[in-house]
Amino acid sequence: MARYLIRGSRLSLLVAIAGLGCASCSGHAASALDTHAGTDSDAAADSDAEQDEAPVPDALVFDGFERGDTLRLKPADEIRLVVHASPAARYQVKFALVADAKDASLDRSVARTDSDGIASVELIAPSSASLFTVRASVGTQLKAELPVSVSKDGFATLRLKPVYAGLRRIAGWVASIHPDADCSSLQGAPYADGSAKTEVGSNDTAVIKNVPIGQQFAATLRSAQLAGGCIETGNLSAGTVTELDVPILDRPMQLEGLKLGLVLGIDTSFR
Repeated sequence: MARYLIRGSRLSLLVAIAGLGCASCSGHAASALDTHAGTDSDAAADSDAEQDEAPVPDALVFDGFERGDTLRLKPADEIRLVVHASPAARYQVKFALVADAKDASLDRSVARTDSDGIASVELIAPSSASLFTVRASVGTQLKAELPVSVSKDGFATLRLKPVYAGLRRIAGWVASIHPDADCSSLQGAPYADGSAKTEVGSNDTAVIKNVPIGQQFAATLRSAQLAGGCIETGNLSAGTVTELDVPILDRPMQLEGLKLGLVLGIDTSFR
């Protein structure tokens, strides 16, 4: 901004001098100055356009965290999160809070990386137990997500084992938990995904770590849109591992919009 103010002041001064020195040629002076100003403006516009049109990076990560890591915080903690885009360039990064963030907040929703591909955002944790995600994204496809678990009393681990006696072909399970909910408040089966989403194979037990103490959850499993189940966790204790059997039900056949063809005729093969 200061750069444009300085240019504007210089331009006004030159116009004033030209007007005092040669009133008859002021048109030519103005023309020359307009050309010079236009060149500077075009260059600035081109620079901004180059930044806006920078390609989407190949990778975007939260520095200091591996895939599958969860950030543990206490209520009202403050922390600065750093994202790194590669290859290094200037990109526009959008930040958002996803799921049960309660009164958590970020100090900005958009930031531009520096020439090293680095940008940061400050997170203030909510004032009570919560489980949510900080999302950073560039463009519409590339995103990085960091799960955040907040509790003043500690964290627990859930092991969700599907119990399924149906005949449908199960390719795998998606497990998640729904804070401050019970199964009767959820619509299913299958149920919509909640927080801490975890995917496992058809014969595996889903393990959800860093579950915050201080609230109850409804835990759900689903296999695509074919089958699903729900169970309530009850009160969990810090540092414990709780294994729950989740009864799975098939999704009823959906007949809405189903069209069946009917052909009537005479069978002459019988005499």
